[in-house]
Amino acid sequence: MANYIKATDFTSKDALLTGDPNKIVRGSEIDDEFDNIQTAVNSKADSLSPTLTGTPLAPTASVGTNTTQIATTAFVNAEIANDITGKANLASPTFTGVPAAPTAAQGTNTTQLATTAFVVTEVGTISTIPSLQVFTSNGTFTVPAGVTKVKVTVTGGGGGGGGVSGINSAFLGGGSGGGAGGTAIEVISGLTPGAGITVTVGAGGAGGQSGSAGGTSSFGAYCSATGGSGGNGNAGVGVAGGVGSGGDINLTGGGSGGGHYHAAGDGTAGTVSGMGGASYWAGGGQGGKNTAGTAGTNGSGGGAGAADHNSGTFNGGAGGTGIVVVEY
Repeated sequence: MANYIKATDFTSKDALLTGDPNKIVRGSEIDDEFDNIQTAVNSKADSLSPTLTGTPLAPTASVGTNTTQIATTAFVNAEIANDITGKANLASPTFTGVPAAPTAAQGTNTTQLATTAFVVTEVGTISTIPSLQVFTSNGTFTVPAGVTKVKVTVTGGGGGGGGVSGINSAFLGGGSGGGAGGTAIEVISGLTPGAGITVTVGAGGAGGQSGSAGGTSSFGAYCSATGGSGGNGNAGVGVAGGVGSGGDINLTGGGSGGGHYHAAGDGTAGTVSGMGGASYWAGGGQGGKNTAGTAGTNGSGGGAGAADHNSGTFNGGAGGTGIVVVEY
């Protein structure tokens, strides 16, 4: 870029004496001056929308300047360095302080960042089984606030035990115990807090000369368990337990023991009355000897009655009432 340099010293010419030939301003001198001026002008940029060439230079503004001042490369690099200070890398970032991020919807299973709010909500759907509710009679289970998943264990009522009557004093005899109620175990998810679920608890069968069957227990329409069969009288054979259904695990209740009936002195062991079948929760009721059988508990079968050289009437014990346990 050329600057204008004056080639002729016109002031010096003015100082020369009149008549001095050097005092004359020649056309070539004027032409040279205009050529120099044109050369200088051609190498300058316009102040309005200039088009610069080469490597233009300008003063570098301080970091943070936000005006119409020209930005040099040094300013741009300094501004970028300042702006990314305290920023984490996209690849393997290391955060400090208290980083925040959008919270994903419950159930999201992607590579999206998990916030503490997401984790707390998600963990709330996983039951740690800290509490339980036990039903020994019909009722309604109301899903507690914040609970969406439960484990239920449903056991039907135990069957009543059978008995014995009219035994000659020369004979010994006993009935069979009642069968235990079946059991269903199920983990249920997707429940709505505040919703009510009907709970039915099967009654224990009545004991007698022939016991009656236990009732069916259920947890809504999710799972159920039938009651045990009633025991038979007078040397009756053992009977079957109830059966669970609809659960993740379905168990059959314990069958009962049978009774004996025989003459004294025939070499058979003494009076035998059948035990009640054992349930998921409890052993069956014991058989009697010249007494009624004992009652079952928590869905177990009632024990049978028996007579030893006794013509009395001895009934079987009642079956145990069923049970429904809800854990959450």
